Amino acid sequence: MNYLKTIRDIGSNVLAPEKFLERKASRAVVFDKEDKVALCHAAKKKYHKLPGGEVEEGEDFESALRRELMEEIGCKIENIWELGEIEEFRNGEPLHQSSFASLQTFREKKGSHI
Repeated sequence: MNYLKTIRDIGSNVLAPEKFLERKASRAVVFDKEDKVALCHAAKKKYHKLPGGEVEEGEDFESALRRELMEEIGCKIENIWELGEIEEFRNGEPLHQSSFASLQTFREKKGSHI
């Protein structure tokens, strides 16, 4: 998978910790039949994000993505095109997350989430 970007906290007064919690995630840009992009609202932290989430033990990136997309936006995906890896360092948490990004079209919608 191609490496896309490293993201670090910007303007943070928090110094980088010596140790970060390691996390792997799989996220997707998902288009519906009208070319609308699915976003999830993280209500507690008041921001929007691409659907997807943590790769659990025993899962590969694709199976984790399929599970997360069904949980978060209620759809099965049809086509998967790898975009690349995004590496995030969040000082405040402290978290080092490697997100594997892909592009999808959906096949079946469970509700009106997209």
